[in-house]
Amino acid sequence: MNVEEKDYYLIMRKRKKITQIQVAQGMGISQAFVSYFECNKWIFTDEQFKKYKVYIETYKN
Repeated sequence: MNVEEKDYYLIMRKRKKITQIQVAQGMGISQAFVSYFECNKWIFTDEQFKKYKVYIETYKN
Protein backbone atom coordinates (compact mmCIF):
# COMPACT_ATOMS: atom_id res chain seq x y z
CA MET A 1 0.00 0.00 0.00
CA ASN A 2 1.23 3.45 -0.80
CA VAL A 3 -0.14 6.87 0.06
CA GLU A 4 -1.59 7.47 -3.39
CA GLU A 5 -3.48 4.18 -3.29
CA LYS A 6 -4.83 4.91 0.21
CA ASP A 7 -5.96 8.37 -0.86
CA TYR A 8 -7.62 6.93 -3.99
CA TYR A 9 -9.77 4.61 -1.87
CA LEU A 10 -10.58 7.37 0.63
CA ILE A 11 -11.84 9.55 -2.23
CA MET A 12 -13.75 6.62 -3.73
CA ARG A 13 -15.37 5.92 -0.34
CA LYS A 14 -16.52 9.51 -0.04
CA ARG A 15 -17.80 9.66 -3.64
CA LYS A 16 -19.85 6.53 -3.04
CA LYS A 17 -21.11 8.08 0.22
CA ILE A 18 -19.92 5.12 2.28
CA THR A 19 -19.53 5.97 5.96
CA GLN A 20 -16.60 4.92 8.09
CA ILE A 21 -19.07 2.95 10.19
CA GLN A 22 -20.19 0.95 7.16
CA VAL A 23 -16.59 0.17 6.21
CA ALA A 24 -15.72 -0.77 9.77
CA GLN A 25 -18.70 -3.12 10.05
CA GLY A 26 -17.78 -4.73 6.74
CA MET A 27 -14.21 -5.22 7.92
CA GLY A 28 -15.09 -6.34 11.44
CA ILE A 29 -13.21 -3.50 13.15
CA SER A 30 -14.20 -0.32 14.95
CA GLN A 31 -14.97 2.95 13.21
CA ALA A 32 -12.13 4.55 15.17
CA PHE A 33 -9.55 2.33 13.43
CA VAL A 34 -10.90 3.36 10.02
CA SER A 35 -10.66 7.00 11.08
CA TYR A 36 -7.12 6.57 12.41
CA PHE A 37 -6.09 4.86 9.18
CA GLU A 38 -7.58 7.58 6.98
CA CYS A 39 -5.91 10.30 9.10
CA ASN A 40 -2.51 8.55 8.89
CA LYS A 41 -2.47 7.71 12.60
CA TRP A 42 -2.69 3.94 12.07
CA ILE A 43 -1.36 1.55 9.44
CA PHE A 44 -3.53 -1.33 8.29
CA THR A 45 -1.98 -4.73 7.81
CA ASP A 46 -1.95 -5.96 4.22
CA GLU A 47 -4.99 -8.12 4.99
CA GLN A 48 -6.91 -5.21 6.53
CA PHE A 49 -6.10 -2.95 3.57
CA LYS A 50 -7.31 -5.64 1.18
CA LYS A 51 -10.63 -5.84 3.08
CA TYR A 52 -10.89 -2.03 2.99
CA LYS A 53 -10.35 -1.96 -0.78
CA VAL A 54 -12.70 -4.84 -1.51
CA TYR A 55 -15.49 -3.34 0.59
CA ILE A 56 -15.24 0.01 -1.19
CA GLU A 57 -14.87 -1.51 -4.67
CA THR A 58 -17.84 -3.86 -4.29
CA TYR A 59 -20.19 -1.53 -2.37
CA LYS A 60 -23.54 -1.04 -4.05
CA ASN A 61 -25.94 1.75 -3.07
